[in-house]
Amino acid sequence: MLALHQIVGFGAAECMTARLHQLASKVDGELAPVFAAHAGAAAAGDGARLVAASEDLENLGFTLVASEAASQACHAYRSAGRGHQARAANARAWELAPRCQGARTPTLAAIAAPGLIAREREVAALAAEGRTSRQIAERLTMSVRTVDNHLRPVYAKLGISGRTALAACLALSPNDRDTAAVSPARS
Repeated sequence: MLALHQIVGFGAAECMTARLHQLASKVDGELAPVFAAHAGAAAAGDGARLVAASEDLENLGFTLVASEAASQACHAYRSAGRGHQARAANARAWELAPRCQGARTPTLAAIAAPGLIAREREVAALAAEGRTSRQIAERLTMSVRTVDNHLRPVYAKLGISGRTALAACLALSPNDRDTAAVSPARS
């Protein structure tokens, strides 16, 4: 089952879906149905189901595969012209990837860093620490409105809607955060 599912990450979900669904009906436990659902979602190019599979895989401790499923969701959403959902899925994949202990797969290689500029990173990091716009403005010697104007594109680039999600999205080690944040986003 694990070997069959690994093939899904290499882009051959269509070939594995029927077999994984067959195994899911015969194997006890939570993992087989999640693997089958992931394969089916990947074969269908269904972004919403891929995000759900990513969440289920992460909950079961399969962080690498969860990151791959989120990256696949990004591609599915982008192909469907759903930019906001694509950015959110990419941000999820980007958040999970550093927890994969340096693993490299074709799917992980497709994850694009959100591409924040230096000032956006600076403002976002302070907001992620829980600082208010007024506190950030005082620290960086700018207006509150300017702080908020920097945060809007941060949220858009990361595919999130506010500060609560920002803290989770930027929860990388300092070296990973610096490297990933300056990389340009792929289109």
